[in-house]
Amino acid sequence: MAEVGRLTDYIKGEVRNFEVISIEGGKELKEYLEELDIREGVRVSFQGSLHVAEESFNLKVDDKELELCTGEASKILVEKDGQSSQLSYLAPGDRGKIAGIIGGIHLEERLKEAGIGIGKEIELISRKATAGLAKHAGCIFYLIIDNQLAVSIGRGMAEKVMVSPINQ
Repeated sequence: MAEVGRLTDYIKGEVRNFEVISIEGGKELKEYLEELDIREGVRVSFQGSLHVAEESFNLKVDDKELELCTGEASKILVEKDGQSSQLSYLAPGDRGKIAGIIGGIHLEERLKEAGIGIGKEIELISRKATAGLAKHAGCIFYLIIDNQLAVSIGRGMAEKVMVSPINQ
């Protein structure tokens, strides 16, 4: 039987390619990861991890502006030029349409109060590192899913992704 471990078990090793065997956690976590195409049977290429400071993402929707933190930005899927990606991958000046919100109820409520929802056109006005101690600083894992989609997830989610190394 193939070796199985948590994605986080392999961050310091030489193995960089894996097959997702299972996802531990509840239904909501599985649905969130599925929105990022992380599901049983897909191939994942580990691109690296980075300890990141908190950034603020300033968005414009209609005539309103909203500031999001790094974690919130990574939970919003934006369609731009026919491709979907996490909002955290946009550059200032990029425009797109919100294609999905894969956060919890608190994020959905906050966005709804600001008039932001699926189908809304947004523009990323700016993104910048925040001063002082970050609320959510942590380790971010950069992955390529099935040799196509680039995504990033936090350590907590990476710990719940059970993988088997693929020799290549």
